[in-house]
Amino acid sequence: MPCRAVAAEPFAGLAWVHLSTDSFNETGSTMAALTGSSRQDDVGYSTLGARAATSYVLPNGMALAARSSVAWQHAFGDVTPDALLALQGSTAAFTVSGVPLARDAALVEAGFDFLMTLQIAVGISYSGQLAERHAGPFLKGNLPIKF
Repeated sequence: MPCRAVAAEPFAGLAWVHLSTDSFNETGSTMAALTGSSRQDDVGYSTLGARAATSYVLPNGMALAARSSVAWQHAFGDVTPDALLALQGSTAAFTVSGVPLARDAALVEAGFDFLMTLQIAVGISYSGQLAERHAGPFLKGNLPIKF
């Protein structure tokens, strides 16, 4: 299988996420109705990595394209979501915390596309976020048809 050159490139990225939540008051039974305070959360992400791609021409003229990416992602800011709540009619408030975001994670991607014709391809890819206590793997298949 003739192999084209491998294209590789480093990349870096920055992202900032701002979440603003309004206060709320539940209606219904006053014994179990909750009130919640408004909240502002900010989290930033920096990403540093590299990606590569190549393609192979098959003997029948079809092609197989391969790609991969590996990166390190760092989160900073409000990585533990929480909410200040209280039962209506009560002065005792309590905090409910969610699952914290990973401070550091490895982002990995790999995929193949089988180019059957200029208009039809079949592809499969894996992407995942791997961290100390978190994992988020995804497997995706696609069948794009151009016309």
